[in-house]
Amino acid sequence: MYDSDVPSDLGLIALVPKVLILGYFLYGASVGETQLPGGRLSPDIFLNGTRAWMACLFPSLWIAGDIVWYTDVVGSNVEHRRVIARVFVVAGFVFLLLALVM
Repeated sequence: MYDSDVPSDLGLIALVPKVLILGYFLYGASVGETQLPGGRLSPDIFLNGTRAWMACLFPSLWIAGDIVWYTDVVGSNVEHRRVIARVFVVAGFVFLLLALVM
């Protein structure tokens, strides 16, 4: 998931698509409904109200995890940064799953 040999500038450039995903989720939540497109056999998923705002936590915490991993905000110990970054990403994924099943 994360490579310690990646320079921090390259890691921060990887935040651009995640910020776009966050913008999509925030826009959908602000207009009242976020649509997650389905595949050929599955229908689209619509999140509205509190569910849409909870889904916004997924890209937010994913970005926070990347910032913790690629910068020295928490400290210089690589192992601590790796654990904290993974906790952020897993917490964001849990919030997305909660938003989907509520």
